[in-house]
Amino acid sequence: MRSSNTSWLSYENGTVLFTSLIIGVTTFDRLAVNFISPYLVRDLHLSNVQLGMLSAALSLAIAVVGFLVGALSDAKGWRKQLLVPALGLFAVISVFSGLSVTFLGLMVTRLAMGMVMGPINMITQSVIGSESSDHRRGLNLGMQSVIIFVAGPMLGPIVATSVAETWSWQAAFFVSTLPALALMVIVARFMRTQQQSSAIREQTVGAMPAPQRPEVRRNVRLCVLISAMFMTWLVVQNTFLPVYLVNVIHMTPTQMGWLLSVQGVAACVGGLSLPFLSDRLGRKTTLVCATLLGMVAPLGTLLVHDAPMLLAVLLFIGGLANGAMPLYAVIIPSESVAPQRLVRTIALIIGTGELCGGVVAPILSGRAADSLGADAPFWIITVAAAVSAVIALLIRETAPPRKASVSTSPAETAAP
Repeated sequence: MRSSNTSWLSYENGTVLFTSLIIGVTTFDRLAVNFISPYLVRDLHLSNVQLGMLSAALSLAIAVVGFLVGALSDAKGWRKQLLVPALGLFAVISVFSGLSVTFLGLMVTRLAMGMVMGPINMITQSVIGSESSDHRRGLNLGMQSVIIFVAGPMLGPIVATSVAETWSWQAAFFVSTLPALALMVIVARFMRTQQQSSAIREQTVGAMPAPQRPEVRRNVRLCVLISAMFMTWLVVQNTFLPVYLVNVIHMTPTQMGWLLSVQGVAACVGGLSLPFLSDRLGRKTTLVCATLLGMVAPLGTLLVHDAPMLLAVLLFIGGLANGAMPLYAVIIPSESVAPQRLVRTIALIIGTGELCGGVVAPILSGRAADSLGADAPFWIITVAAAVSAVIALLIRETAPPRKASVSTSPAETAAP
């Protein structure tokens, strides 16, 4: 991973791989609660509100601690120094999550997990944003998304439900432990410190020009709003779709797991193709289309109950919308702020999404489901996806001109 950036063994490619695996492991652990939610509802006698509270506890901790650690990382230049111990704590807490046998115990461990997951996700996202070449940023984030979605939405429901069926739902949390420890060793051995990366960048490409300040203020504000709406779409769907498929559409947990894996495949396709297309079509156009696709999955869930194949197709189409997240959370911010402010900017965007979409939305959606019926959460996220698309229309384009990546003409490279 320390060789030239022109090689497939380059540090840039290695960074894509290990950061992707890290977020993939954390995504699996986060979604495991949703995948095994039918078991939790049955064994712990949970209401929809309590189910939403499990997601909310994790999101609250991710948002608050992630922002605080992000500010510390920017101020001190610490990335590797914070990421290594956080991965170790992640492995330990995943064991304690598996030992929980009560709602309160699971709430406490989910809160603790969020406190280490926040720093892990914010730092790893900022690493790939800052280490990527300008002409490869969308491609790198797309490749990262594929690995994340394979580990989480695609294989996650199959693995989690299979483990729960074979052993117990508690055992599903143990799956993350050994991968987290292995990744901790890899990061400690191979990852550069921020100071090392800055020194190498200065030697190879020189100082980067400061971004345009009007675009910084506008795009960061808009990405914060999109994050709030889109995370509502993502978290509420992940929280209530498994239970809806089992209790309303009357699928078995194993059938539910396989159907959710279809969304995981779509997330892989969208996660790779949409950031890649944004390098060519522009960030704004791609983001608008992605968020509009998000409306298909909840509407399909509400309207199609007796045609599993059609429902699978609609969930696949809607699952492509997962490719929006790299755009508003990492790519656009990376092209709108200076590198020394990137971690806290990403933490602000993702943290706001966690607070609004991860804390408030699941609880309110749970109350709506308990009082208005199981359909209510899916109407809520249909609106959230539509609002995200409207906000995305206001984004100012940040994709570098394609000529700039292949031309050495000063006139072309200086173009806005």
